[in-house]
Amino acid sequence: MNKYTDIEFASQEEIERQKKDIRKTSNLIGAAFIVLWLLPNTLNGIISTVTKLFGASLALSNLFSDPAFIMVLQTVYSVLMFTLPFIMLPLGIGKRIGELAIIKRPKKKLLTPFLFIGIGASAFANVLTNNVVGFFETFGIHFQSPDIVYPQGIFGFLLSFLAIAVTPALVEEFATRGMVMGAAREHGEAFGLTVSAFFFSLMHGNLVQIPFAFVMGLIIGFAVIKTGSLVTGIAIHFANNAIAVSMTYLLELTESVILEGIISMAYLAVCIVLLFVGISLAQKRQEKVWSIKESEGVLVFGEKLKLFLLSPTVIISIGITIIECIGTISFG
Repeated sequence: MNKYTDIEFASQEEIERQKKDIRKTSNLIGAAFIVLWLLPNTLNGIISTVTKLFGASLALSNLFSDPAFIMVLQTVYSVLMFTLPFIMLPLGIGKRIGELAIIKRPKKKLLTPFLFIGIGASAFANVLTNNVVGFFETFGIHFQSPDIVYPQGIFGFLLSFLAIAVTPALVEEFATRGMVMGAAREHGEAFGLTVSAFFFSLMHGNLVQIPFAFVMGLIIGFAVIKTGSLVTGIAIHFANNAIAVSMTYLLELTESVILEGIISMAYLAVCIVLLFVGISLAQKRQEKVWSIKESEGVLVFGEKLKLFLLSPTVIISIGITIIECIGTISFG
């Protein structure tokens, strides 16, 4: 008996072939992440260099500090970051984009339950994040998250809605639950789900959002697998971000701390109800709804994950994220 107990009769040639395929897929995913990280930094560097060489006018300086323009720029960056690096993934593994990002009508009986679960679970993922942050703060370790300055007025709200709710739901789901999970899922559903959630968390680049993103990545990925469509992931992602943007603007309109507390508690209560209703509906509408294929092929899940984490571009991706996270830590 060796560590391949479930497939002890598999030939060494089969084992080596799958190892090679997993390393290739892992390195392609890691390379896509590196390009994703390089794109905005390169563009920012070009903009900074040009403005220094030719001198930035007062009007241009004001433009780059305008919250409305920043939202537009963020939308453009998101589209570039989450499409260009990831459209190369299917080519690298010999697949078409449509084979990885499955855009079709989700299973009708499971779409609503998993939409409820995705929205409801976001509240618990936030609680997890707050507990992690609170734990470290007791030791004087503070984590900074990106400061978002929201533009004012109806037009500002619409821009924020486009930049934070609509665009990420489309492009981030295309990248993570489409290209990344689709490519990794060729080696098993559990492997694909874990890898996509892992990279979804790395993409956020700070210790405040990483725990939340990983938990939500698992939940959204599971919903996509169970409903058979990326549309489910887009719907959950959009709903959560749309609620977050709307809540931000709503709370800004209130001048009472008590009213803000009431609104926040009401939101939490609704999320709890949605979560339990979604779980109940999912269990009623499909048997074994919580099951997932743990392994596929000749390697077990743990061996696949080890190969993934030890791939050179994945190691570089983790290193980039660690450096980014260190930069967000302060003491005292």
